[in-house]
Amino acid sequence: CCKSDTDCNDKDDKCTTDKCGTDSFCKFTPTGAKGCCEPNLWSNSFSTSLQGITVKNSAGTTKGWQLWTNAPLSKSPKGVLYYGSPAAKNYNFGKSNGTASTPEISLPSGKSTTLSLWLYQATESGTSYDKSFIYLVDGSGKKNLLWSKSSSGFSTNKWLDLKFNLNKWAGQKVKIELIFDTTDSVSNSTLGVLVDDLKFTVKCD
Repeated sequence: CCKSDTDCNDKDDKCTTDKCGTDSFCKFTPTGAKGCCEPNLWSNSFSTSLQGITVKNSAGTTKGWQLWTNAPLSKSPKGVLYYGSPAAKNYNFGKSNGTASTPEISLPSGKSTTLSLWLYQATESGTSYDKSFIYLVDGSGKKNLLWSKSSSGFSTNKWLDLKFNLNKWAGQKVKIELIFDTTDSVSNSTLGVLVDDLKFTVKCD
């Protein structure tokens, strides 16, 4: 935790810019200077805060994408990014949709960058209802589909280890959008969607 930028000084002014975030947690942003490589560009284990992730929910702030710090399921203790109602432990609040967006992340030029996350979807298994998507919004504002329920290997009620190579967008500022849309108000009494350990990592030489 921090109260000011000086609380976050890691004694490395060349390779990182050290700031105290609005959530009172230190943020270490890689400068991209020659000779520097920070393997962890940005990550969130969702144990304490959203760390700059913004959410838009059609059903309101307490129903849809939100931080659930004491979730019954998680890959790293103990919080998750959750679509649903923590109080009810389901997403049974009518037809709804929501988007969770990461902050803009600067991908380094000439380096291999990977996005990884864990996804658990306790919803209808078909692709016509309870639709979910992961998009990358590139430097031009274009939305690029990385994953959907139609992707190979999808299964409900199990943690999916998703990884995406982002080299195509090296040198750009990008953000990730997680979208969930029930499309109807039927069969929404199961847990919903959980996301954990979302990371942007760089392969250092």
